[in-house]
Amino acid sequence: MTTFSTLRACNQARFAPTPNGASKPSPSQPVAPTAAQPTATPEANNPIRLALLCAGLLLAAVSIALAAQAGWHRGASLPESVTWAAAGVALAIVSLTALSAALASHGTARKAALATWCLSLAFVIVAGLGSQHGGRELATRTDSAATGGRARHQAAYDRASAELAALPAARPVGVLANELAVLLKDTRLQNCSGWLESKRLRTICVEKVEPLRAELETAKARTKAQQAMDDAAAALAAHKPTTPANSDATAVARYLAAVGLVLPADRLADLISLLTVIAIELCGSVAIALGRRQCMADAPEALQPATADSSSCAASPSVNAEPESVPAAPESTAPDQPTERPSPRGGPAVGDDADQRRARVVQALMAGALVGTQESIAGRLGLPKTTMRRLVETDARLRLSVGPQGSRLELGTA
Repeated sequence: MTTFSTLRACNQARFAPTPNGASKPSPSQPVAPTAAQPTATPEANNPIRLALLCAGLLLAAVSIALAAQAGWHRGASLPESVTWAAAGVALAIVSLTALSAALASHGTARKAALATWCLSLAFVIVAGLGSQHGGRELATRTDSAATGGRARHQAAYDRASAELAALPAARPVGVLANELAVLLKDTRLQNCSGWLESKRLRTICVEKVEPLRAELETAKARTKAQQAMDDAAAALAAHKPTTPANSDATAVARYLAAVGLVLPADRLADLISLLTVIAIELCGSVAIALGRRQCMADAPEALQPATADSSSCAASPSVNAEPESVPAAPESTAPDQPTERPSPRGGPAVGDDADQRRARVVQALMAGALVGTQESIAGRLGLPKTTMRRLVETDARLRLSVGPQGSRLELGTA
């Protein structure tokens, strides 16, 4: 009879109405998260998470493109190119996501994820360096070819200009050809170097035909030189300005030389390529991993069912909430409660063993939250999965949430 009275008084105290109309749970009553008490993501974390994910996805696209390009050029035939490109894309994706898997896992799984990440990262870095080197080599050859072609056309223009300047002035070729044709109507003037019948014919050859022929040759030479100049000028105009090869390495070398450190431009180009590829791969994978961890940390807690049994009020002081948030209960003249209480499954359970389990779980969670599957978390606590869930349901200090990366067990606030 005494035990029944004590339990009834306990239930009345647990569900006594508060001034605002809500029922006030006792310190040992399990507090289950409801829709009115969501653990929503702080608004301040949304921009950070979005920025990390966007940056990670952009760098991931660059990494995948570099790996696909390097793999495509690795093959000697179309099937080999497709195979190597697929392998490069797959390893790039593994490199970008394996770090997230390593951060979200524990033990052997984390070691395997880290090993996979290192291997795939090494392959992708080598592929990226090959792609970077190929692009720089192509830019160097293109710039050299453009410079050489421009130099050849400039030399042809200068040579034609010098020839044109050395030739005397002459009338147009058409005018000279017409005058010479009028004079050569007399067939006897076709060959002025031979014997001529009269002095008049010899005079015409010496004074008119030969000078016209010499001037005509000069006019043809001038026309040829002018045409060469025009062709060279058109070729020079067709040469568009090209981007200098390794301009970044040249600029860095110039600034390093200003402080007394002289390094070859080609060696600086190699170091810059290495830095670029490593930054793309590491920063991309780290940004994605941090973004995913932020999503997991900000995920709402899973709603766990709460069960209230008749032994809640008789729990040990270690199960109750913090003392400062609960008023002191008046001393009761009822006899002490028995040490045994019913378990959630209906069988007997010793209170001291349950209290020791709770204390052990709380002590383990003081070092930090446990993340993983519920089986792995229970195994690390040395408890069966069902026992761990019962402890969470009956202890307001324990909080179990489920996110994209698995379950998370931590200490909640009182």
